[in-house]
Amino acid sequence: MTRIAHFSDIHISSPGATIARLWQGKRLLGGMNMLLFRRRELQNTRLPLLLEHLEAQKVDHVIASGDFTTTAIKAEYQEARLALDPLFQAQKITTIPGNHDIYTPREARERRYEQFFGDSHGPSESSTGYPFAKEIDDNIAIIGLNSCVPTGLSGAWGILDDEQLQRLPALLQKHQGRFRILVLHHFLLDRHGYHGLPRRGLRNRDALSAILQKEGCELILHGHEHARYRYEIQGPHGPIPVHNPGPATCVSAARHHPGGYLIYDIQDGQIKGIEGCTLSFPEGHIEEDNNFPSIDPIEGSAL
Repeated sequence: MTRIAHFSDIHISSPGATIARLWQGKRLLGGMNMLLFRRRELQNTRLPLLLEHLEAQKVDHVIASGDFTTTAIKAEYQEARLALDPLFQAQKITTIPGNHDIYTPREARERRYEQFFGDSHGPSESSTGYPFAKEIDDNIAIIGLNSCVPTGLSGAWGILDDEQLQRLPALLQKHQGRFRILVLHHFLLDRHGYHGLPRRGLRNRDALSAILQKEGCELILHGHEHARYRYEIQGPHGPIPVHNPGPATCVSAARHHPGGYLIYDIQDGQIKGIEGCTLSFPEGHIEEDNNFPSIDPIEGSAL
């Protein structure tokens, strides 16, 4: 039995550093949103408690599907890396970037995410490092994608570049026979079962879906949408489960909007069990919560 935890969207914020950079284009919108609203729900102070609780669960590996930062400034990256460093030191974590981690063209040029978190990746034959594959053991492989690009003032959409789409089929074939976990940040369906507005969704999701319908995988994990939910897409031998754990550090009264993480027990190429933990409102205590709603695609959004 292999135990794998998944969390996403911790959105570390650094108010002082952000205020000093509010004049920088997109950070005016993102920074003000963080200062006025988001930091009340996405609470930095909950992350150490969450990680301590996660450590006690004796998981074998942890997957984090992006949005470690709020506006991708170095102070946020430094705080996120410091908090997660024990997992890096133990070589127990695999990460991919989120749209907030590649917030402006400057972060993309500097490859700031890769500077702080690239050492969690597996080998890649691409010059960009994506897609990569990381073998957790003889039976499980994590395949990481980067769906994030700078998107202008109000965009949060994603796209997979041509090289990733071209290399992905061979990578899925190479690890056929293992339990393949495909990880990307952007959703294929939002919590309403919709493929997403153009400013938020994965713009070439149909191209990814076509690959998965042919090559398959055993589980898809993502973040981006701040809600915990699951759905399925079609694979070559039946449905492929797609799961979003919700924003890890969120403390919210909205029932669809819990913070926390999920743990998967994987054995013999199958998911044998799923455990959920959430942050209670308003205290922010960690509670067992195995409520994991399933959604159906609305008309015109089926994959």
